[in-house]
Amino acid sequence: MRPLAGKRIMVRQGAQIQHDSRLTRTLLRQDTNANAALVECRKRGVDWLAHIDDDEVFRPLDPLLWHQNADVAQLHFVNHEACPRWVAGNPFETIRHFKRSGRLPFLLYEGGKSAVRCRGGVGADGPHRFDVSEGTSVLCPGAEILHYGCCSYEAWLRKYLNLGSFSDWYLDEFRTPITKRFHLESRNVVQRCLSNWDFRPCEIFFSQFVWNDGDLQQGRLRGDLLYVPISELAGFVD
Repeated sequence: MRPLAGKRIMVRQGAQIQHDSRLTRTLLRQDTNANAALVECRKRGVDWLAHIDDDEVFRPLDPLLWHQNADVAQLHFVNHEACPRWVAGNPFETIRHFKRSGRLPFLLYEGGKSAVRCRGGVGADGPHRFDVSEGTSVLCPGAEILHYGCCSYEAWLRKYLNLGSFSDWYLDEFRTPITKRFHLESRNVVQRCLSNWDFRPCEIFFSQFVWNDGDLQQGRLRGDLLYVPISELAGFVD
């Protein structure tokens, strides 16, 4: 482990779990890494741990709304999903519009993300929540997650080329099916295009989900979209 930025950031090698399915491998590694982070937090006296991916931004709204009650073991945060463009460059700089949670169907996850109090009896339970044996889990209105998933054709194609031909079931176990059609259809079209090296069907598929300027304006007027000015994210794009 090595410290960065005056010991405020710690970087360490993550889990090296192997699996035939790249998606399952990623999910298993996420849980293992989160549990390792919980151990490290307890060693260093860190009170809370949030599970946030590198395509997400934690957006605090009102720190006074964070729960101080010791009985609260887990905080849930709603997520909003970025509106894809054909080209996005650095999405943290270029993407300003997000589908509001509960207003429009999301292409990817809708379960929000969570933070957990770093005490004994807690552990990772997938990327969206933690398993807590004591205390309550509450929705926290003091913050939210901005999810920059598949913001451009290039990012979408790279994601599904990397994931490969994964199962219709989470963790390849016949208990929890993957229900997001966009996720499954993205896998299918990319695999078909790989078979003959013709990616025009991929372009046609993704173009269905791209927002143009007029759509974004109408979505804001209807209240379906959240607009986040670049000034709020200055610390993330410097």
